[in-house]
Amino acid sequence: MSGIGGIEFNDRTQAVWFVELPRGDWLAGLEALDGGRIRLTYRFRWYKDRKAWDSKDVRNWMRAEASSDVAKGMEIARVMVRKMQEIGAGQVTELLRGNLSTRDFFDLYRHQTFVHSKTMTKEEYEAERGPIPPDVLARAIRRSDP
Repeated sequence: MSGIGGIEFNDRTQAVWFVELPRGDWLAGLEALDGGRIRLTYRFRWYKDRKAWDSKDVRNWMRAEASSDVAKGMEIARVMVRKMQEIGAGQVTELLRGNLSTRDFFDLYRHQTFVHSKTMTKEEYEAERGPIPPDVLARAIRRSDP
């Protein structure tokens, strides 16, 4: 999966949620797919330490697709958030794309307090993760049409 945290930021991305949990957090992204389908990609992160990088935290990623529209997908995600609030969830952040371009929506996301970005040189990246794929930038963020 490309994008920060496994959520793709492309022309299909419609919303992102972040929920603080007692010993972790929940992150989700909603995409509008072709053919009247939606995809909700989400993960629970359970803290082992308080490190933003090189953490031993457990991250469980899940992905669900359904024949539905974006409004129904948002309703489903909001029900999930309400259930988490019932059992002690803390702050909730909901980011809705609306008319924002892919770039602007990604910028809105990356400036949230729960997002931690790490700058690496090409050499540092390749030492840690291997060669950079030639299409990495195109896959990481696809610009919307004007």
